[in-house]
Amino acid sequence: MNFINAIKKILSFSFIKSQYLTIAEIINIGSSYIYILIATNNFIESLIGYSSINITLFNNISLISLLGFNYMIIRFKNELREEFPNLFSIISISLILSILLTIASSFILLALNIGINYIPNISEYVIYLIFIIIYCSSLTIGKLFDAQSISDSKNHLVMIRCLISGFLKIFFLFIYTFFTLDLSNHILIIIYAISISLGDFIIFIIFKYSKKINIEYKTNITLKEEIRIFFSKNNVSSKKYAFLNYASDIISRIPNFLFPIIVGAVFGEAEAAYFYITWMVGNFIMMVYVSVSHTIIVEQTKESLKKEKSTSNLIISSILISILISIIIILFRDFILGLFGESYAQQDLLLIIILITSNIVGILYIIAAFLRLNLKSSQLLILFLISSILSVIIETIFLYFIKDINTIGYSWLIANLIALTYGIYIVYKNKYF
Repeated sequence: MNFINAIKKILSFSFIKSQYLTIAEIINIGSSYIYILIATNNFIESLIGYSSINITLFNNISLISLLGFNYMIIRFKNELREEFPNLFSIISISLILSILLTIASSFILLALNIGINYIPNISEYVIYLIFIIIYCSSLTIGKLFDAQSISDSKNHLVMIRCLISGFLKIFFLFIYTFFTLDLSNHILIIIYAISISLGDFIIFIIFKYSKKINIEYKTNITLKEEIRIFFSKNNVSSKKYAFLNYASDIISRIPNFLFPIIVGAVFGEAEAAYFYITWMVGNFIMMVYVSVSHTIIVEQTKESLKKEKSTSNLIISSILISILISIIIILFRDFILGLFGESYAQQDLLLIIILITSNIVGILYIIAAFLRLNLKSSQLLILFLISSILSVIIETIFLYFIKDINTIGYSWLIANLIALTYGIYIVYKNKYF
């Protein structure tokens, strides 16, 4: 396959196994953009800023679901089926951890809210917390549904799940704004939680009872026994891999939820809204890189990756397509940001920095796919520690001397350049590709 054919292959979504994952990613991102677009044109900046902190924080708390997702994918890709706990135990552990982390983080968020001069109504906050627990639990099951579908080579089910959730998300917000009900500081995240949870619940019930996927669980083992098996000393290597891999996923998203909180605390809620929209637009190109990394993990094995010449063409093509999209966004940045409201088109420099860095982070995601296939969880963890933790450290130093929102972009760029250097070095040194 030559280079031009590789590009055509991406644009035509002709990957037999991964095309539905690509479309699912487009639906996920597209529905989120439409959701925020409706919100910014109907709600004031301070509400958008407050909600952005909520959504980013709890989206990342829900990453506990990736514990089960990564277990399932690696379990099937590396012939370690017997070494991993079954799906029922993973769902149980994931749900328990989701709920505990959600409750703990809600108190942290409450403290942050007070810090940015917002004290919520307690009864409203309790309702809000209940919805968040449902949301995080739903995403846990949704991710495990995705993993099982991918493992069964039924990727179209992932696309259908995303389509239902995306439609409901937009539909509920549209209905709410159409009837112009009373505004609530929590309404955006509550609508978000309801739609995602309902969508996941519907798709899970439909396909469970229509026998479209093989839901693995053991009814003769109690939850207590499953938890004991999960934390037993057996299969230490597989559990070490799973937890390090999961920790890497959490750490890689730290900038996504810390930066909006930092902006809200230092610069105010309105500025947090402007930053959130700029961050979203700048990270749009991640859609391409996430799709490619999924393709590498789902379609390949660590042996075939080294032999498959088309893999390099796929990677190069995806990078060039992402750069092209970045250039288009930069050229039309005023128009694109203006769609969310005139007040949002004021972060030109920050948008450019974020776009450049997003391409670097995207390449890190591809490198991470190689590390996952080769079961190099320690190197994966180091890669994202450099990328994420270092960016927060650098940003803290910058803010101590300069109160400028653009420093967030610079710190993210510097840290990821260092991480990219490390990533390229370990991949080629160990001949992972």
